[in-house]
Amino acid sequence: MKRFLKNKLRAGAQKAYETFRGEKGQTMIEYALVAVLIVIVLVFIFANSGIQSGISAAGSKVNSALQ
Repeated sequence: MKRFLKNKLRAGAQKAYETFRGEKGQTMIEYALVAVLIVIVLVFIFANSGIQSGISAAGSKVNSALQ
């Protein structure tokens, strides 16, 4: 059983290495980098757009309407 698991782990590691080494892996990494770049841009936009004050004002209006 131990030998079986060892062979399965070795095969899984080899498959992962081949995936990241080949074009398919390169494409996946490129998509991940583009997604990270988009997230960074969105965080920058939301941090500098004053959306926090808009949310705070909306919360205040809802709170005063409920009282």
